[in-house]
Amino acid sequence: MHGILTDEQWENIFLVPRIAPVDNKIKDLQYKILMRFLPTNYLLFEMKKNNSQTCVFCMLEPETIEHLLFDCVHVRNIWLHVFFEWQNVTGHNFEPTLQSCIFGIFDRSVQYINEINIIILLVKSYIMKCKYENIMPSPEAVSKMFSYKVSLLSQVKNIDLWLLLKLMFQN
Repeated sequence: MHGILTDEQWENIFLVPRIAPVDNKIKDLQYKILMRFLPTNYLLFEMKKNNSQTCVFCMLEPETIEHLLFDCVHVRNIWLHVFFEWQNVTGHNFEPTLQSCIFGIFDRSVQYINEINIIILLVKSYIMKCKYENIMPSPEAVSKMFSYKVSLLSQVKNIDLWLLLKLMFQN
């Protein structure tokens, strides 16, 4: 589904949530994604816990991990917005792909790898929050979420990343 990955690549993929300075709830979400045990409607339908397997946002496709976190048109708008803002702040273009949005960036040659991985983890957390609260994800709401998380985390952690993210999502 995501191509052939080496053992070293898998090791780096599993390191992404371990080294990211995010809360344990977000790390747990990433591990559920990696282990393919995220409670999507498709999985819940297969387990006979849900009556429908369709996406809660678009209502058009089965809600698989890939659809929910990348392919859904409403979610794709979030990724495009976030990385458009990223480009405005950093001057570096990052094109989100299915693989990068599901696994994170594990190629150490990518500039701003840690910052991009944190952004990817936060966006996935936002998408799942929208799913659980039954609200439609929007670029405006993701910007507000980033502002809130950045102000909260910048008080706790002394990382320049948070200043970068704060600039990125100021309205």
